[in-house]
Amino acid sequence: MTASRRRRKDRDIERARADILDAAARAFAREGFRGATMQAIADEASYTVPTLYAYFRGKEAILEALIHRTLGGLLDAFDEPLPAGLTLPQRIEAVHQHLFGYVEAHWDVLQFLTQLPPTLGPEVDADRAAVGRIADLLRTHAAPGELGRHTPESAGWILWGLGRGLFMHWLHDNHGDSLVARARDVADIFFHGIGGGAS
Repeated sequence: MTASRRRRKDRDIERARADILDAAARAFAREGFRGATMQAIADEASYTVPTLYAYFRGKEAILEALIHRTLGGLLDAFDEPLPAGLTLPQRIEAVHQHLFGYVEAHWDVLQFLTQLPPTLGPEVDADRAAVGRIADLLRTHAAPGELGRHTPESAGWILWGLGRGLFMHWLHDNHGDSLVARARDVADIFFHGIGGGAS
């Protein structure tokens, strides 16, 4: 097989896997993990069940791949380019705009994943991975004393908790509001407290 044919075949495999994961996300969001059968996923993807098994070992493997893809998308938000010269609060707001934008675009999958019992899916510590990325951002951009007595790691957990809390509130009480518009709240609460804010 030539190199170009191998690349084309690899692209076709990746496209098929992505189609299956997209279909599974819709089926899981609609029917739950236990309710969504391989047939339902195949129907959603316009594939046959044997075709699904050509790409994944089973429904658990599809779920695992979906979780890893979603986590990867969240972590990719930290790699989005930011304008030069931002203050740390502006940088935190901008990163959360990217994170929340990803969340808004994939809210049905994320809603489903937040409802999974801990016994389902692989052992993926999404929180620790995201906090590590936030801590790296703080370690790189915080001026001496800007984090008070907190280490970048402890401040990372606080910021992740604030962002996650705003996401959960938006998820359960969303009345058409934009989560991206709440990105500034993360930085304001972190630097000024719940009663303050730069507004």
